[in-house]
Amino acid sequence: MATSPQARKAIIDSENALRDTLWPDASERLWAHKVSGGFVTTPKTMPYVCRILDEMSKDHPLGATYEALWSYTWGNNAFLRFNKPDDVTFAAGFSGQRGRRTLLERMRRLQLLGFIETQPNGNEPFGFIFLPNPHVVLFAHHDGKGPALPDPAPKGLGTHIVPASWNAFVSRALDLGCKDVKALLSPPPSPAPSPAPKVIRRRAKTAGKA
Repeated sequence: MATSPQARKAIIDSENALRDTLWPDASERLWAHKVSGGFVTTPKTMPYVCRILDEMSKDHPLGATYEALWSYTWGNNAFLRFNKPDDVTFAAGFSGQRGRRTLLERMRRLQLLGFIETQPNGNEPFGFIFLPNPHVVLFAHHDGKGPALPDPAPKGLGTHIVPASWNAFVSRALDLGCKDVKALLSPPPSPAPSPAPKVIRRRAKTAGKA
């Protein structure tokens, strides 16, 4: 259920009051993003998105790579220059001689599923990366309108979304008041029927008087 700004503030105040009862010095020890800096906004549905991503790529989980790419964007612009591949490789959990190759393979899977879009930059095929709204991409796959995978597709990669995971994602998004998800769930309005064309009937001519 969506909440108004006033209701949201009341919830936050209530939660903070309970927190401070349990940990009186919590406000001094928490990570204050606006004060500390070095943050990027992510949807609260991100754990659900990442779980679904992992399920769509069996034995080749994609969630950690997706989160790592998201963390390298700036100013919530969903865009990054892929100019620190070794850093992104490490952030995604890969290392060793095969680490970067594994990262690129996972990025390729994300690209095929439509969760990232790329443009080349010199010798780097993933030079520039854009991350479209993941909610929109998930709905496209759920409705059978997502990007078609190549034939053959990479091993374990598919577009099927586990129903239980989908239901959990939608339920969480609605609880959070995600307006984009609510709009995606609403069917488009049916077009108004065109008015029937007017039929002009001519009066029959009457015979002249004798």
